[in-house]
Amino acid sequence: DYSPPPVTVPGKDPFAGGPGVIAGQVMNGTAGAATPEGITVTLIAFEAGPQVKMVGTLSTTVQSDGSFRFADLDPEAQVAYVVTTEYRGVNYGSDAVQLSPNQPQSAITLTVYETTDQADVIRFDRVHIFADFPASDRLRIGELYVISNTGDRTYVGSLQIPLPEGATDLRFERGTAAGRFTETDEGFIDTAPVLPGEGTTELLFSYALTYRDGLVITRRFLYPVNTLNLLVPDVGVTVESEQLGAPAPVPMQEEVVYNYSTGPLTPGQEVSWRMKGKPQPATVTTATEETGRRPGPTDRQALGLGLIGLALGVVAAYLIWQGWSPRRALAQARAASDRQALLEAIADLDDAYEAGELDEATYRRERSELVEELIERMQTP
Repeated sequence: DYSPPPVTVPGKDPFAGGPGVIAGQVMNGTAGAATPEGITVTLIAFEAGPQVKMVGTLSTTVQSDGSFRFADLDPEAQVAYVVTTEYRGVNYGSDAVQLSPNQPQSAITLTVYETTDQADVIRFDRVHIFADFPASDRLRIGELYVISNTGDRTYVGSLQIPLPEGATDLRFERGTAAGRFTETDEGFIDTAPVLPGEGTTELLFSYALTYRDGLVITRRFLYPVNTLNLLVPDVGVTVESEQLGAPAPVPMQEEVVYNYSTGPLTPGQEVSWRMKGKPQPATVTTATEETGRRPGPTDRQALGLGLIGLALGVVAAYLIWQGWSPRRALAQARAASDRQALLEAIADLDDAYEAGELDEATYRRERSELVEELIERMQTP
């Protein structure tokens, strides 16, 4: 006789008792460093749904061999678990795991690192600079950096980010930790730790410039840059530069964006371009109460809710168009709803963090995974 498999149950308290066990190991990812002992690790349970919600925590002390164990968990609770800790002043989080009646036990590895303030481990894998013209005499520049750490120690120094001359109204992505940024005479400082690995940190910010025909913009980067992409909408403005490549059209849902690329760049190298022409801002349709539709990337820009949707949308569209083919176009059409869902999930995660429902380590890790998944969807073959 057929009997349905045991299923998890939403709303159940994961800490109410049961046969569930999550055991794990804290590892030190720095070569030659000792395994941490005596530090506190915290198990956090999250309930999935329209918004990520933290439903409870448990804490324990790591043994001398780096091991830890959380028992008496209810495997029927419909939650995901992560383990977090603080080591050398830096927060670390594990991958998420789930339990079920069929698999009531799971293992977690939590990797921590020693620290360094030597900036030679920092590399900007990708720098995406995108332009928007909210008015004919006003230019808003958004910049999205994907940052890597090539060493085996977490970088805890400050990233120095110079801004172009005349930049005003500096804004940072919503959901970033309080106190992370400090403005300076030349730009700002980012104090977020950069964990070892590829693309472990993102930086998204924007600023305003007074626009005039013939405006020259110069960007200087104090760290190596693998690839720089300048993305400009097709609104009657052209770009002239001896350093940037020829423009490549990137079709978007509502407009065409032109991409100008260069790289690699060495530390301290400058990139300049001249913008010519009078912008004719495109008409943007915003969400209304009648439609009941959640604002998409372009809507977010128009509503002043942040540039993350626009940034990811433009960058992802560029990645798609680099390898466009009819077969790709069909796959992209099928995946369109998934991409919108990912954008909304990123926004929901930002909201949850701002509301204090997520700790910083979990927020940063989950958000990075969502962004990576979004970009992967945009590159669907």
